[in-house]
Amino acid sequence: MSRTIIDNVSTLTTPQDMMQAIDDNFEELYNNVIDFNPASYGAVGDGTTDDTTAITNCITAAETAGGRVVLDKIYKLTDKVNIPPRCVQRYCWFCSG
Repeated sequence: MSRTIIDNVSTLTTPQDMMQAIDDNFEELYNNVIDFNPASYGAVGDGTTDDTTAITNCITAAETAGGRVVLDKIYKLTDKVNIPPRCVQRYCWFCSG
């Protein structure tokens, strides 16, 4: 998925205008993406069960679709989980596709 974040750059004359445009557009993108829940990939989220594979699969799916991973429980990870470079943490993981 590719789109122009700021449509009319020529109207942005001050750093404050630029930051506001980025904030406004990020909120639009952030609020209009698909949520990916680790439970859909087999995560239990009880803090005891190993959820590493489910979390990894969920992050991969979110990255592919340009969605976000909502981490709303306590997940046990027993190995490293790769967070793709296009993902940012903002209450949940947001992956720009």
